[in-house]
Amino acid sequence: MMGLHYRYLCISDASTCDGIFKDVSISQEKPAEMWSLCYACSIFFCWCRVLRIFYMSEAGVVVSIFFRMFKDVMYFLVVYVILLIAISMLFLGTSDFPSLMPDWETCHNSSGTEMHNGTDIGFMKCSKTYVFIRPLFQSFGEFFLGEMNNAPSLAFVIVNILVLNLMLMNLLIAMM
Repeated sequence: MMGLHYRYLCISDASTCDGIFKDVSISQEKPAEMWSLCYACSIFFCWCRVLRIFYMSEAGVVVSIFFRMFKDVMYFLVVYVILLIAISMLFLGTSDFPSLMPDWETCHNSSGTEMHNGTDIGFMKCSKTYVFIRPLFQSFGEFFLGEMNNAPSLAFVIVNILVLNLMLMNLLIAMM
């Protein structure tokens, strides 16, 4: 309870924090404090611990099945990430880097803002991990067709959707 009160004081009046907690930038848009992230995680795990109460009731079977399914989901995530990286390498191999990341040159200008032709392009397109994030979004339906510059890239989008979305998502559903 004391942590919640201290958090409220730091939000409402920053001078009461006395610079004890160091700001850590998680994203380029909004800095976040590391203590806030730790505090949120501790509350999350406290609420997860409440699930142990259900072991004494009929719902305990469902909770037990849920925790046992975690192992299967972790295996699924390993396969999904490996295939996602493999498809990312296909995109890297078939397209040149400027067409794969069209706003790379304008991302890091002298003012530190991420603007291209007067519009904000966001932090994702300026990150080198965009090469891996883009196939993830393509597997869920965000195709980025404006960035496809050749026929193999378009074919790999179709392969991406078939493998990652249709096959692996149906596998996940079947495992559950």
